[in-house]
Order: sequence, then structure tokens, then C-alpha cells
Amino acid sequence: MVRGAEPSGFVASRKVAAASSSFHWNVRVALLPEARGQGFGSEAQRPLVRYLFAHTTVVRIEADTEAENVAEQRASENRVHPGGHPAQHRVPRRTVAGRRAVCRRQRYSVLREDA
Repeated sequence: MVRGAEPSGFVASRKVAAASSSFHWNVRVALLPEARGQGFGSEAQRPLVRYLFAHTTVVRIEADTEAENVAEQRASENRVHPGGHPAQHRVPRRTVAGRRAVCRRQRYSVLREDA
């Protein structure tokens, strides 16, 4: 992701197998510290969500944030879909400060019919 001439981060998607014959997309943004809080992530992910719905048969797209990261949660509410559906879940075995820990995440999703 480039803003002007300066890189500001990246946007990515990954295909997640939900069952042997179905999948959905998970989208993610990572911004450099100086690019945070300026709306760049939301601005960059909206076209990616539209593209994935337009060019694949997927019916759901998700974005995950850490439960403690309130700023990213606010961005995800706008980024995936205004009014996206949040749900908390736990991700086991994340290494935090050299120790295994359970990480709480907030997941936002949008369905094709709501996009």
C-alpha cells in the first residue's frame, strides 16, 4: 500500500477452508506506525472486499482483530462492511513474550447478500 510516494503498509487476503468443499476469505491490513489513525487501512480494504465478492464465488469475508486493539476494531467495522457482524472467539497457542497464551480476537464478517 502506497500513499503518495511513501509506503504505508499492506493489505492481504487469504483463502480459509471452511469445509472440504467451501471456503471464505480473511482480509488483513498492516500499517506502519506513522500511517495509523488516518483511515488508510479502511480505504485500502474496501476495494479488496468488493474485488473478492466480484471475482470469486465466496459468500463470506472476514477480518480479525485482537480483542484489546479497540482502534483496529473500529476500523474493521468500517473496513469489512459498515455494520459488519462482530463476534469474539479465542485463538489458542499464540506466543506472547516467549510464553504460550490464549489470544482473544474480535472477528468481523460480511456476507455477499449484505455487501
